Amino acid sequence: MLGADEFISSPPRKTVRFGGTLSDILLKYEKGDTTDFELLKHQLSDPDIKDAQIINWLHEFRTSVAYLTKELEQLVNILLKLPWLRRSREVVEEYLGFLGNLVSAQTVHLRPCLRMIVSQFVPPRITIREDDVDISDSDDDDENLSENFNTCHRALQTVARYVPSTPQFLMPILVEYFPFINKSERTLECYVHNLLRVTVYLPTLRLQILELIIEKLLKLDVSTPQQDIEDAEETANNSGSEEKSTEEGLFDMEEDEERKGSTVVSGSSERMAHPLAERLDILMTILFSYIKDVCHVDGKLNINTTKDLYRDLVSVFDKLILPTHASCHVQYFMFYICSFKLGLAEAFLDHLWKKLQDPNNPSVIRQTAGSYIGSFLARAKFIPVVTVKACLDLLVNWMHKYIDNQDTGTNAFCDVALHGPFYSTCQAVFYTLIFRHKQLLDGNLRKGLSYLQSLNFERIVMCQLNPLKICIPSVVNLFAAITRKYQLVFCYTIIERNNRQLIPVVRSGTGGDLVQTCTNPLDSFFPFDPYILKRSKKTIDPLYQFWEELSAEDLENLKKPIKKGISEDEDDDFLKGETPQNDGVVGIAAHSYESNTRSPEKAKLLRSQPAQTVEPKGLLYVQQREFAVTTPKDGSVSILGSDDATTCHIVVLRHTGAFDLQPDDVHLVTFCVTELNDREEQDIHFPIIYGIAVNVKTAEIFPATFPEKGPDEDLRSAHVLTGAPLTNIYDAKTEQLRIGPYFWGPFPHVDFWLEQDDAQILQNLSTSPLAEPPHFVSHIRSTLTFLKAHPFPSRSLFPDRRPRIYKKNEEGLWEKVCSDKI
Repeated sequence: MLGADEFISSPPRKTVRFGGTLSDILLKYEKGDTTDFELLKHQLSDPDIKDAQIINWLHEFRTSVAYLTKELEQLVNILLKLPWLRRSREVVEEYLGFLGNLVSAQTVHLRPCLRMIVSQFVPPRITIREDDVDISDSDDDDENLSENFNTCHRALQTVARYVPSTPQFLMPILVEYFPFINKSERTLECYVHNLLRVTVYLPTLRLQILELIIEKLLKLDVSTPQQDIEDAEETANNSGSEEKSTEEGLFDMEEDEERKGSTVVSGSSERMAHPLAERLDILMTILFSYIKDVCHVDGKLNINTTKDLYRDLVSVFDKLILPTHASCHVQYFMFYICSFKLGLAEAFLDHLWKKLQDPNNPSVIRQTAGSYIGSFLARAKFIPVVTVKACLDLLVNWMHKYIDNQDTGTNAFCDVALHGPFYSTCQAVFYTLIFRHKQLLDGNLRKGLSYLQSLNFERIVMCQLNPLKICIPSVVNLFAAITRKYQLVFCYTIIERNNRQLIPVVRSGTGGDLVQTCTNPLDSFFPFDPYILKRSKKTIDPLYQFWEELSAEDLENLKKPIKKGISEDEDDDFLKGETPQNDGVVGIAAHSYESNTRSPEKAKLLRSQPAQTVEPKGLLYVQQREFAVTTPKDGSVSILGSDDATTCHIVVLRHTGAFDLQPDDVHLVTFCVTELNDREEQDIHFPIIYGIAVNVKTAEIFPATFPEKGPDEDLRSAHVLTGAPLTNIYDAKTEQLRIGPYFWGPFPHVDFWLEQDDAQILQNLSTSPLAEPPHFVSHIRSTLTFLKAHPFPSRSLFPDRRPRIYKKNEEGLWEKVCSDKI
């Protein structure tokens, strides 16, 4: 008897066979005698063929490959169907030798050989009989599955070694054999895993294979909306019918003998209730494992291989992910690889930034790039504050330049189609601030506030492009609350105007028609919203910044502004050396105000007083959304006043220091609003008191009317109509009235509004059309006419970007002290 090794190396034993040697059979076949040839095909196709028979035949075929031309394709196909994988080691080695000889001598058979190998990248199909029905399924219980896959890769490497052009023929076959998404999870898992193993020894195919895999994952992802996944999980949890299961875990990406065939037991709690989500979860776990294994050698990051893989993944991201709207999970492969090294995260941000700012890119791509920047900065825990600040600087500076460019053009109005990338950038910045503001302010509040103030959010939110109208309401509301708390900008007046404004947004893409916009006109999304696939989220969660739901206390704190400019070892320069508290600092503001306090006696007393006519001498009139602060020592102003308050509120504060910076509670003495300041005529409600004045010297408050409302009335009214913030107009130190500089673009549809009758103007431009004073319409028409004449005040009214300054003359009347002219 021969030993096993001797058997392999020895020539085949003579056995009783029909038809003689292989060469004789093939020669007879060439001469037209097919009897032995048919018998040969029958023997090779016998399902009960023995290992020894296979070895003998393969040995002869290896020495006769020159005969296996295109004409014998049928015979070669039979050889390729031999069940060689699940045979003895001797059969496997002989078959691998045959494949090498065949493709090197007859490259015409390269494609069939590759198809045969790739077809083995999934578990074999078996038939299971359930309830008298035959069901075809993958054989997940095959103990040799992992070893068989290893052998397939050896076969592919053998073929590639003999035929250098193998990769270009292989790739279409890999695409062709990719299983449908409705195949079993195990089938998809094995095929994707084997594809990724191919990239280890055929690196020229890596980019194409990654594209193929991610394209399939993307189809799964967009076919499984997050809401559907959550609904399926809720249904499964409620029904309690989720079945326990044990899954064979993934085997290592590397050909590691020690871990070959290892399994990981997974409880039913890790299964996704949604079948497509379950497939996606498994495949994302494989992809994350692959990325980790490629980038790390012996547990340490290999920067060169990591950079190479990063470049391939960015290429796939650009080609597949960026143009795809509202995918939920697949894009996290970029999130994950960027977590390995800060340089990768910064490179990714720079890549997105270039996409965003490039005007040659389609608008939708630029907008999506903006969404990715904002979501990545907000959610990536591994990005430090210094990088966040650098990105905010870059984005905000671009936004300011964009606004500058619009000031000199004809498109300075709210239009999603024209300014989509700008709005997307605004939303990215707002979103980042919401998530990162605590870190930006952490450590040194004064320094942090100074940085945030330097971003000049006020100019952005007040510009004619009106980003608060376009961005998602939830983002706008939180941004408004945070910026109010830190007194960066007051957004609520604009939000209120946007909510009630009936002027529709123009979409130029629809030919200029007026259309109502939805709550998400950008059709934007946040690509790094929470990751909910149970298995693969274990990779992402440690790197992820979760949103902390605001408690009632947090919400209340957001409503309270903080004291600005004061640290423990510094005084507030504005208050230093000012009048003492007892001198009675007095401020007046025409703005909105909320309180639950009721003081009917005080209100009744105020209502009972007749309205006094206040002449301009010594008067400082405060328009809507303006405020002014002074002291009894003021030698120019003796009366502060404001009127035309129908639904707006006038607030007078005394003994509170600089009330615009005051964080403390205010003691409410007189409250005369809503039903406390209401009269009714023919079912129409009117305010009893439209205006109020305060004597700066005595602190007396009284109802008042004002025949003259100070200088630049139309300019100040135009500032209000274009969405002004609460603006300080008076410098008590210099006793100067300071107007501007103001910035706006062409008022939308100004010609249209000037053509409307009084009823239309009241209905659309007033919050209380039936209760406005008689002069309201003429005042609005005058303001609109002013806006038409001055579409860009930065050029016509404030060319040097300096305010228009007024002081009281000897007669107590305002007199201009700078040379600017309207």
